[in-house]
Amino acid sequence: VKGAFIMHEKGELDLRACYIVIVIAQILGILTDELIEGTADYIASCQTYEGGLAGETFSEAHGGYTYCGFAALCALKQTHLIDLSKLVYWLVNLSLIHISEPTRLLSISYAVFCLKKKNNT
Repeated sequence: VKGAFIMHEKGELDLRACYIVIVIAQILGILTDELIEGTADYIASCQTYEGGLAGETFSEAHGGYTYCGFAALCALKQTHLIDLSKLVYWLVNLSLIHISEPTRLLSISYAVFCLKKKNNT
């Protein structure tokens, strides 16, 4: 996939790898147009209909992938490629989910929130 990077040999393509490559290349002073050709477009293609960013195109948005993707776009000065208003909406709603269960592990707080909401209706 043009612009994507893999985490390791025979590994998956995802936004963590894009972020890592961009940050390390910036630190080392080797960030070139050739290295990142298509990367910003690939990252933008990972934005879901909800506004968050998925690890790869056509997957579910996730907080960690959203951080990596957005930080990479910021580093590339390409944030205009995504719908920022949808991203903000998604982030606010995600934070409200975690605020609702502050003592829960982050990995299960969303599931607990959904179960509680379902039981209350």
